[in-house]
Amino acid sequence: GSLTVAISTADSILRDHSVYWGQMGDVAGVWRFRATNEAQLLETLQFGEMDIGGTQETDLATNAKAVYLEYKNKAGTTLTKTGTFSDVGTISFGFSDPDGSGPLPDERPYVPKDGNLDVKLKIDYKSKADGGATSGKTWDLDFIGDSGTGTNTFKASGEGSGVILQGNST
Repeated sequence: GSLTVAISTADSILRDHSVYWGQMGDVAGVWRFRATNEAQLLETLQFGEMDIGGTQETDLATNAKAVYLEYKNKAGTTLTKTGTFSDVGTISFGFSDPDGSGPLPDERPYVPKDGNLDVKLKIDYKSKADGGATSGKTWDLDFIGDSGTGTNTFKASGEGSGVILQGNST
């Protein structure tokens, strides 16, 4: 099977928009994964600020309080995974099948065979009282799981074959 990823148009949130101190649950991006010929279970996803060379990476990390990834698992349950940005404005999410044999529950994002899965990245921003929050900053969040060759930026497993897709194989 194969897997592709693109920015989803299913959510009407504008890609470029203003955010405010203390804003909660801001939809920072929605990405659509499409599986062909075989369902895929996502195991590692990485997102981050991609305007390398400026201050955008640290601006993002300084202003974001918490990051949430919202997605559906094989059971169709909407799940949320939480994390924080690194100092260089990246975040990785790892998912597992707790016992390696099936639901307990299986928390991995599920892309059905010849179907789609949208994953939504949300951010809670620091308030002025939290300290560290700055104003007048910009950043551009991207799915960066296709930028590497290993499983640290992206990993998916074919549901039937067990074939691993990783890094830039998507």
